[in-house]
Amino acid sequence: MQSWSFGGKVSFPPRFRQINHKFRLQKGLVSWLRGFAVKRIVEHLNREKRRLYSIAFLAFSAGCVLYSHVDATRLGLPLPVLAGFIYMGLIVCASAITSYFLPKLTRVTDAVAVTRLGFALWIASTQNYELAASPMIGATIVVGGAAILLQVRSWVQVAHQNVLETMSPAFAFDASPQRIKVPVT
Repeated sequence: MQSWSFGGKVSFPPRFRQINHKFRLQKGLVSWLRGFAVKRIVEHLNREKRRLYSIAFLAFSAGCVLYSHVDATRLGLPLPVLAGFIYMGLIVCASAITSYFLPKLTRVTDAVAVTRLGFALWIASTQNYELAASPMIGATIVVGGAAILLQVRSWVQVAHQNVLETMSPAFAFDASPQRIKVPVT
């Protein structure tokens, strides 16, 4: 039997060294891919930073307004402020994940953030907190309001186009110059 030990150090046969080398390559590839993915995520967050800041502000404001009627303190913070921080953390994380994996839905997340603040202001102004306690009704109002908010832009474009077509004379948009015949007297 052949010994693979040289000078008291244990060494593996060449075929085991080859397997170990392949494992190191695979491990290096996995760590490189992991680093590449983290780099892409960080770049995405840097690109979306301003949008996420605005969503964070809207979510924090909505949480504070929605719980403004509660006069309690938790963890050394007033409950509306704590609720605002919780709203902000959860909504910004959900918005960042949504914009990373589904980038065409970024306008929807922005519209939902605006309508969530509008819903919170409406609840606080009417003091109808039973509506806010029902998640189904609250979500329906917020998402429905976001859908209407997203459609307003297309409605304005269609209305503007219709007004231009019906109110303006056709010759005003003719690009070719026309000769004017002046009667000779």
